[in-house]
Amino acid sequence: MKINLIYIFLLSLLLSYGQICLFGQVNESKTHNNSGNYNLKSAQIEYNYDMKFQRLNFIVNPAFRFIEGNATIYYKTTQQIDTLVLDLFDSLKVDSVKKNQLLNFSHSNNLLKIKTSSTVNIIDSLTIYYSGVPSDFDYFFQGVHSDTNSTSIISSFSEPYGTYSWMPCKQDLTDKIDSVEIIITSPSGYITASNGVLISDVNNGITNISHWKHRHPIDYYLIGFSTTNYQVNNSKIGLSNGDSILIVNYLYPESYSVEVAKISDFQNVFQFFYDYAGEYPYKNEKYGHAQWSRGGGMEHQTMGFMENLKFSLVAHELSHQWFGDYITCGSWKDIWLNEGFATFYTYYIEKFFHNGYWFKLLLKGDSEYVCSIPDGSVYCNDTTSVSRIFSRRLTYCKGGLVLNSLRWEIGDSAFFGAIKNYVKDSLLINNIAETDDIKKHFEQSADTSLTEFFNDWIYGEGYPIYNLVWEHDSLNNLLIQVNQTTSHSSVNFYEMHLPIHVYGNNTDTVLRLHNTFDEQIFSIPVNFVVDSIKFNEDYEIITKDINILQNINKVFDYEQIKIYPSPSKNILTIEIFRNIVEDLKLKIVNINGSTVYENKIKSNKLQLDVSGFAKGIYFIQLNGTKINKIRKFEVQ
Repeated sequence: MKINLIYIFLLSLLLSYGQICLFGQVNESKTHNNSGNYNLKSAQIEYNYDMKFQRLNFIVNPAFRFIEGNATIYYKTTQQIDTLVLDLFDSLKVDSVKKNQLLNFSHSNNLLKIKTSSTVNIIDSLTIYYSGVPSDFDYFFQGVHSDTNSTSIISSFSEPYGTYSWMPCKQDLTDKIDSVEIIITSPSGYITASNGVLISDVNNGITNISHWKHRHPIDYYLIGFSTTNYQVNNSKIGLSNGDSILIVNYLYPESYSVEVAKISDFQNVFQFFYDYAGEYPYKNEKYGHAQWSRGGGMEHQTMGFMENLKFSLVAHELSHQWFGDYITCGSWKDIWLNEGFATFYTYYIEKFFHNGYWFKLLLKGDSEYVCSIPDGSVYCNDTTSVSRIFSRRLTYCKGGLVLNSLRWEIGDSAFFGAIKNYVKDSLLINNIAETDDIKKHFEQSADTSLTEFFNDWIYGEGYPIYNLVWEHDSLNNLLIQVNQTTSHSSVNFYEMHLPIHVYGNNTDTVLRLHNTFDEQIFSIPVNFVVDSIKFNEDYEIITKDINILQNINKVFDYEQIKIYPSPSKNILTIEIFRNIVEDLKLKIVNINGSTVYENKIKSNKLQLDVSGFAKGIYFIQLNGTKINKIRKFEVQ
């Protein structure tokens, strides 16, 4: 058979392995050297089956960009079919397809269509034999690492649209495979890192066969393998809840000692994720790191591939085991659920390591980067562009910073409580999620609606820009006027709690002011002389060009009154921006002069239900010793 001929051919090339290096590193592991629109499906495919199991049995030699072998799939039909459709790039030649006997098939337009009959709800299987040079270097790439022999390495990479460039698959995020096996035969001297548990590594002096099994649901792009002359380091770490996790490191021999030293504190890193994300979902198998030559990292399930074990990279890829692997984005529009969360945890872990040195620096630097351009949403509306899906500015940095802002907005307890509930949600774990799913958990945990927050920060574009004016008056009130503009027209106003640091008389305090409209004035009693105020000192909010001015001319309008919304249908809010030292008389009259409401105001804010008012124009009269104001509003 052809598979045996190719196998013999590859073995004859053993002496030449490690001599070819075509790969150049890129800064981000998930960007691509093409225009960003490559490897999209030519049409929407109706698959009509669920993937249940896949066994991949390949022969590879890292000295050559070539793959040969077979893929066995078990599937369950969702309706009666006479053709099974799989995604497989045309550059790979299918030799045969078997299910007890040879099956007829066609292979064109990057689709493998296999003639086979199955009734509904039947679990069936078949095996595809194929070989060839994978079409896209980015998705099946070859390089060398810097040992004395410049040893070759070959690795797979599939996110978002690349799996079918090197193996037959169902390239559909919504259908996770229940379990997989990966069996890689390579020349002696090489071993393979992959998903799940290592069943065996058998070396007969000519070849090495690495056999891996993973018994958890997995999305197509999270399957991966990497083959070179790895040196392996295994250890176990114990956690506070009694869990023991096997940690497996597949490292280049020349950098083994250096890389192992980088993760000497890995037990505390893992404990951080237990404390702030939840139990590791694959604790009955392992977590691993495998070096590769592509640059950056990739969160292959249970085995992160990365260029080195740098702390931030290790933290980022480990967080993906919860956010991206255990719960996977339901569409590439929701990719921030993977990358935004991983970026947030890359920030937040620095509060507890390296004496907290990097935490604010990372927030500051990425906030400046996000605000370097006035537009762009976290939610990805263009999934035809790989570069947009993996936009560092929007998907990673803005996604992570928005989560940090949400943590500030609802508080740590509600924020992390929501996340722990999210990763225990039986409808989502080992499955997929969309933005509304995490929104629901945050709302339930915080007991509030976050529709406006998500509309502004996830779906909307841009960020707020603030101008603050303040003064400390003779009555020991700190008066702060907050003026806000937005960088993009998609958001009219960002309603947020603002972090204000107040300094004076060798003391300081932090104010949390709820900014609900532009030109809002806050009056806060303080018991010390205020020298200065600072806004967003810990980068809780994404913003830029903050301008803070002390109002030395004392020109605040102490009688400023704000009435909103107008027109109003239900609740009308009246706010007064000065200290209320007496009861104020409130009267509402209609256009004919008839009084429709009368009461006294004892606080700075009053909300009225005007849903029972007839549509039309009304006037509010406020009367007191120091206030005599009339304001107009409309009821619709």
